Amino acid sequence: AYPPTKSDMTNVTAPTWESFDGHFVGGEMSVLKFWPGAPAPPKNLSREGRLVPELVKQFAQTQLCNFADTEIHFRLDGVPCAFPSAEHFYQALVWPEHVADFVSDGPLGKVTRESLRFAYGYEEVEKHFAYWSRRNMIGGLAKLHANRLERTYPKREISEQEAFRLREATLRAKVRQNPLVHEALIRTDKMFLVSFDPTAGSRRPKPARWGALVRDGRIVGHNHNGGMMMHIRATMRDIMDGPLTHPDFVTVLRGKSGS
Repeated sequence: AYPPTKSDMTNVTAPTWESFDGHFVGGEMSVLKFWPGAPAPPKNLSREGRLVPELVKQFAQTQLCNFADTEIHFRLDGVPCAFPSAEHFYQALVWPEHVADFVSDGPLGKVTRESLRFAYGYEEVEKHFAYWSRRNMIGGLAKLHANRLERTYPKREISEQEAFRLREATLRAKVRQNPLVHEALIRTDKMFLVSFDPTAGSRRPKPARWGALVRDGRIVGHNHNGGMMMHIRATMRDIMDGPLTHPDFVTVLRGKSGS
């Protein structure tokens, strides 16, 4: 049922930094894969602010993904601002000197030919526009731009643990600020969540970091994104009860996250 009750909370996950590579998910275990390429849910997916039950899984398959267009609100220099996806906000934390590139009213706020030129760094983007305009994955623009920044500028050195902290702070803000995402996450209940990465099987001997795939009943890849979402599911069931606040960007960047 939704809203959840405390008796529903029986799924305690491993710490978010623990790898799921090789984890067995066969047998009767139910797996839900979320990824940018999943079929987009229909527009009439909610009634009176709640998800239509038969559409929960389809909604979760796209909207739990970092690339989905689920806006996150923060304060930047005391001014309210928004990021169009979790990936935009995460990359802004990794590249804070370029934060203006990632906000909703910045050059990557919508999928346009101009934003694709900015993300790719070259003019001829018509074939890319046809691809991107059909998909609910605006966060991919942020990832593309971050890749270009990494080729152009020295990247800020952050430890693996710091990357986990920033990613989890991002996902917690996404879930807290988007009620339908929170509902979809809670309704996945005890399902094992996989941040699907179709290339995970070709990255051996080094496993994929954030995503994974399922092969012969086992996880291939660390699946840290999936692990974080399961951990958030286990710890944020009642989070919608309190007042909504928009954390300060610099506070999160420096290590004091808020919800």
